[in-house]
Amino acid sequence: MSNWISHKAQYFKNNGDIDRKKECTCFLLDTINSDLYEVVHAAFYCNVYYAAVVQTKIFNDQEYKEIPKEEQEITAMVIDTKTEKKEFIYLNLEKESDMPIRRECPKIILNLLSDTDDENSQEWRKQCHKSLQIKRKLLKLDGLPEGTRIQFPSLLSFSNGVEKGDSIILLKSNRKWIWEKYQYRFMKSYINPDYTILQKEEIK
Repeated sequence: MSNWISHKAQYFKNNGDIDRKKECTCFLLDTINSDLYEVVHAAFYCNVYYAAVVQTKIFNDQEYKEIPKEEQEITAMVIDTKTEKKEFIYLNLEKESDMPIRRECPKIILNLLSDTDDENSQEWRKQCHKSLQIKRKLLKLDGLPEGTRIQFPSLLSFSNGVEKGDSIILLKSNRKWIWEKYQYRFMKSYINPDYTILQKEEIK
């Protein structure tokens, strides 16, 4: 469930933009209690903050007690962000067990997380790994030579009569993917990662 919180930003970059990553780190530690938790590693990607967090202490009998290293568990926290007028920042904090809708967590964060029996956390991590696989497959497109043709079932329907699932063939030309039939530049984000390479040869 979304629970957005807003406040006037306190941290800024040299160009005047809000330093969202620093804002998120401070907000996270304030929210989860920095006396009990530590941020092991954090990353900021596509306006979303991902953090691997570990509880190192418990508060018991009016005092803080260290949790043995071997018993400490590292979990993921996700903060979605929005800004307004380079002055205000909006933050939505979720635990991985909340099944955040944002699922592009970097591999460096996922690799730090402890094993868990929580089904929501397991599913969220699975979806994040799937997103990484798709990203890697699409990045491989950049390394294919000029003149390469690929084919894939369309992810979307288009006004030219192409329906979702219809076959599309693209040609790589000038480092761009061109839908030859319509002489249309095709955005890489619209390319189905289940593409097939039809032709792979260098244009001379």
